[in-house]
Amino acid sequence: MLYEVDGPLAEDDGSAWEFQPIGSRFTRVQVRPLSIALLRDGVRALSIGGDVVVDSALARELEHLVPGLSNVARQVIVLGPQPALQPLPDMVQLGALATVRLAPVCIERDPDGHIVRLVQPFVLDAASRAPDLSVCKIAENQLTLVSQAVRDLLLARQSGLSFNAVRFEDEAVPAEVPRAPFRMPSAEELRKLKGGS
Repeated sequence: MLYEVDGPLAEDDGSAWEFQPIGSRFTRVQVRPLSIALLRDGVRALSIGGDVVVDSALARELEHLVPGLSNVARQVIVLGPQPALQPLPDMVQLGALATVRLAPVCIERDPDGHIVRLVQPFVLDAASRAPDLSVCKIAENQLTLVSQAVRDLLLARQSGLSFNAVRFEDEAVPAEVPRAPFRMPSAEELRKLKGGS
């Protein structure tokens, strides 16, 4: 099981991206460092446009957890929250150690075989599973996914993040935790709760 990171803590000015032709269609390609503006103080980790950005101290922690991660990281141009918007040049964009592909059921194609759209919820092609999936990207949309160990560290260092589970097609669908049906307390139970005899 891998996890998509979610947490709207910054805005991207879009200057890092260009649309380039790939075969018969155009795809968004990163050609410059990300340039973002933080939406509040104290941000150590965030997800923006499918990419995960962390501060340099957290990047060092992640490098201890995932050796080689610093080799695929890119510097990020960061401005602080309004109104000051002071430069904060201490964040990096996590790169991918592997690439995974979506399962065919998630890809809608035209008669010529070109991708028309991607269908959610995303499920990954089991054949694309790689040895190290600590930080990886989905080939079709460049969405960054992280392992449970990376997710746990990000959660411990940054509030406000949420994670969506993304499974491989040969993994079981996570079972929902059964909830007890709601029941109104009896008059006797209410009396006890209020401290009555």
